[in-house]
Amino acid sequence: MGYLLFALLSLYLYQLYVIIIEKSIVVSAFYSFLSFENQWSLFF
Repeated sequence: MGYLLFALLSLYLYQLYVIIIEKSIVVSAFYSFLSFENQWSLFF
C-alpha cells in the first residue's frame, strides 16, 4: 500500500516538474521573442 502511494506521489511530482519546465520554456521563448521585436523596433 505504501509503495503504491509512493508511486502515485512520484508520478504526480514528475508531471508537475514537466509542466513547470514547459511553462519556463514557453516564458523564456516569449521573452526572447519580445526582445527580438524590440531590437527590430530600434532599426525601424
